[in-house]
Amino acid sequence: MRPVPLVLLACCLAALSCGLVDDYPTGLGQGALPGDPLYPKPDPGPSGCAVPTDPGTSDVPDLAVSDLSGMAWRFDALALGRPLTEDLLPLVNQVVADQVSQQQLNLLLAVDQDDREAGTLRGRVGTATPNQDAWAFQGTPSEVRLGLDRSRFQSTDESSLSISVAIGTDTLTLPIQALRLFGAFPSDATTIGDGRIQGAITVEDAAQVSIPLYGTLQVLMETNEVPPDTTVGPDRKPAWSFEATFTAVKVPLAP
Repeated sequence: MRPVPLVLLACCLAALSCGLVDDYPTGLGQGALPGDPLYPKPDPGPSGCAVPTDPGTSDVPDLAVSDLSGMAWRFDALALGRPLTEDLLPLVNQVVADQVSQQQLNLLLAVDQDDREAGTLRGRVGTATPNQDAWAFQGTPSEVRLGLDRSRFQSTDESSLSISVAIGTDTLTLPIQALRLFGAFPSDATTIGDGRIQGAITVEDAAQVSIPLYGTLQVLMETNEVPPDTTVGPDRKPAWSFEATFTAVKVPLAP
């Protein structure tokens, strides 16, 4: 039997998101069928972390844009996955979808340097705000280094990102460490598709993440008997894996 506070949380979130969608897509695992496991378990790597499957580049076009420097893309769709529980995923993701469409939740990826010869991109990722007809980072974004093969990219170094979702008068802020981004451009680089975010939320950070009507993310996970499944950093802090999917659209970047 699930704890009563979790049921209360589900009711609260359903009201805040204007009703529960019976079959809300999380966007996780393209081609998944009803009855498939919510969290498929890929083979762990040497460190115990899940190793993403390399989709290859045979199905993506070459970029017709010679230089991506100075370009930016706003996430126009975002679906969170683990470590949120199956009870919360449809509810939280409905709120996320609404806030993204209403430009209340804005994540921006910008490329500052495109070294096509080396096949690398250097950029920034973080929350953003509209600035007249353009978009500007809010606060200090995180630096990201990406490898580029044809039109597909993936992180070469770990970074960090905080995703904040307003739930009524409360804010659910997920501090993601060991962040890695994956995605693919069309030939004209006007959008990003097949976007994935992978990372981890440490037990230490989860203890500070407030879950309305329930407590903290740490309490939520422990109550539902979901143990930490990875570690973060040289001191190997215990953590829960984080996953999300996204798409993005090109927007003007404010100077």
